[in-house]
Amino acid sequence: MKSLLCISVLACFESFAAYTYVTNVIDDVVLTYRIDGTEAVVLLAELIDPPSSDVLKTVVIPKTVEGTNIRAVAGDAFNASHWLQAVTIPDSVAQVGMNAFANCSNLVSVNPTFHVREQNPS
Repeated sequence: MKSLLCISVLACFESFAAYTYVTNVIDDVVLTYRIDGTEAVVLLAELIDPPSSDVLKTVVIPKTVEGTNIRAVAGDAFNASHWLQAVTIPDSVAQVGMNAFANCSNLVSVNPTFHVREQNPS
């Protein structure tokens, strides 16, 4: 029983270690990415200093981060980002997670330059 538990923990550790986490700041918006070596996922978007209610932002998600193509926007990545007015998603993105842009009360424009093939990135 103890050796099975050890193997299970080791497998989890190896799985976790395969990812690199990177943050970039673009026009006061912090984007956090997970990179697994072959593709990147946008995990979270936050403002450096939350603005007053009348300041709105446009986010252009880059096509690559650290030389790796961004392939997905994770579920809830922009959820409740009331400061978000518009977002441009590059054609490298093939997946957009559930509720990625839910509760973005001021979001009026999503410019996908692609056709979403899947809606739930893993």
